Amino acid sequence: MGRRGSERGRNNRKVSPLSARPNNRFGTRSAQASVIAVMFLVLVFVADLGFMLYLSELHQLVYQEFTLHEEVVTLVAKESLCAYRPAFDQSELLVTNTGAEPSLILAILEMQKDAGRTPPPAAIIPENLTLQPGTSSTFAVNPNLTVYVVTSYGNTFVPVGNMTLCADS
Repeated sequence: MGRRGSERGRNNRKVSPLSARPNNRFGTRSAQASVIAVMFLVLVFVADLGFMLYLSELHQLVYQEFTLHEEVVTLVAKESLCAYRPAFDQSELLVTNTGAEPSLILAILEMQKDAGRTPPPAAIIPENLTLQPGTSSTFAVNPNLTVYVVTSYGNTFVPVGNMTLCADS
């Protein structure tokens, strides 16, 4: 018998002209695979972009830390204090900022001269005083102890013999 009406495929079903498979709502399996592949590539691209942004931010933070470290090293080298005990009063310590940057004096450290112990007993006198360039400050100290001036950058300054040595530094 001849075919009439629409084309019929196997099992006597109608075949759609747009699809090789009859009654398939989702298209062919190869189309599904390509959609999944494209979604996977988009996911990989987004993950890669996020990772690159993370690395860029990390690089920026490391660079800022390195720059800050270089600034601190420069300020440590620029810090210059002159400390001395006047001959007439060994219980005073005069500290002058002879540098170009402000200095924050955190403490005065007093230690026994010949304690015979390692480390010798010490007394820490907290100060927290900022000395601007060219300014001086006087501190009360024990005349029988060795004195050190400790700054916020970790520098330690030992008193010199007299004021003329401060002028030479």
